[in-house]
Amino acid sequence: MQIKLKLHSKNWAIYEGGDPYVLNGDHVPRVGELVDIGSEFRLAQGQPTTFIVCDVTWVNEKGELIPHLKCHQWYDGDRQLELEEHGWTSG
Repeated sequence: MQIKLKLHSKNWAIYEGGDPYVLNGDHVPRVGELVDIGSEFRLAQGQPTTFIVCDVTWVNEKGELIPHLKCHQWYDGDRQLELEEHGWTSG
């Protein structure tokens, strides 16, 4: 299954020129899960390639439902705070 990730840096800048980063997978990561994009994702040397999933939206693309994930770069962050800021939990 094709999974599209909209990747945001720690300061919420968008990577990949705004285009989603496309991966193939057997399951869709849930909100709050960490995803390691790995060595295929080209970041400046020394930057983490781990992102937290902040939102999942299913989009109909040519008759096929494709998951679109909003992801924020993970710098040993606070999962609870990330989820609160996106309306998934109360503070």
